[in-house]
Amino acid sequence: MAWYPGAIHWPLNAETSDRSHTPVRMTLHTAVSGAQNLYKYGPYKGTYSTFYVNGVGEVYQYASTSQATRASGAGNFGDISVETWDGASERALTSSQVTSLGQLLAWIWDTHPSVPRRIATPGDLRGLAWHRLGCAGDFGRFDPTDRKTWCRAQTGARWSTAYGKNCPYDAKIDQLDDIYHAALGDSRDDQEPIKPPLGEEMIIVWRVGDNVAYLVTGCSMRRISWEEYQAIKIANPDIPEHSAYPETVQTLMEAVHAQAKSLLDDLRALGASI
Repeated sequence: MAWYPGAIHWPLNAETSDRSHTPVRMTLHTAVSGAQNLYKYGPYKGTYSTFYVNGVGEVYQYASTSQATRASGAGNFGDISVETWDGASERALTSSQVTSLGQLLAWIWDTHPSVPRRIATPGDLRGLAWHRLGCAGDFGRFDPTDRKTWCRAQTGARWSTAYGKNCPYDAKIDQLDDIYHAALGDSRDDQEPIKPPLGEEMIIVWRVGDNVAYLVTGCSMRRISWEEYQAIKIANPDIPEHSAYPETVQTLMEAVHAQAKSLLDDLRALGASI
């Protein structure tokens, strides 16, 4: 049983069957509520989340993170769901909420190594995710650099049966980088460097801030389009994906170039004509 020490523990005792799971993501929701505590009484029947973060940043926990709750439809198993206060209107997270969500995400990373330290992408929903990734609707023309346009059409996930569910609102989706940064700590230097692949290995790196994707091999690193990304994922569904700040991306690019130069120098030393 995993209970966040920074939360007010409010077990709902909502389940009578075993819902043990291995979490792979923390999913952000908006509660459409001005409540201090979203679920006041248990046992509770119906949709419910693992956590709720109210407007002043207080965190309520309703179930162990080792148990699948019921806020993300077909994505419940593998999901740690976090509802957030919005005063029953469409608005951004308060600064206190961002801080609390960052601290919660950092604890989840430490407690559940199965949740990677990254922001979810259409081809890999692990890490820090948001409800709309599994919702169907018209969220504008798809733009691979704009997370607000990402939805079921790209991910194939079914996290809601409602069409056009606008959860967790555009303003909160725009704050995902802030949550991620808060979870890493006060300095971006806290982010571990990404090592260049070796041999035939490949990885995909998404740059935090503008969501530009790069295909990285041991000797090359190049920006790829959404169409290229889809083709790569079809051919290599298990290719590792990472989220990285621009500074980390630049460091990786320099390391890849250095590795490529070293390989060329070795080949020339062996007499190869390059």
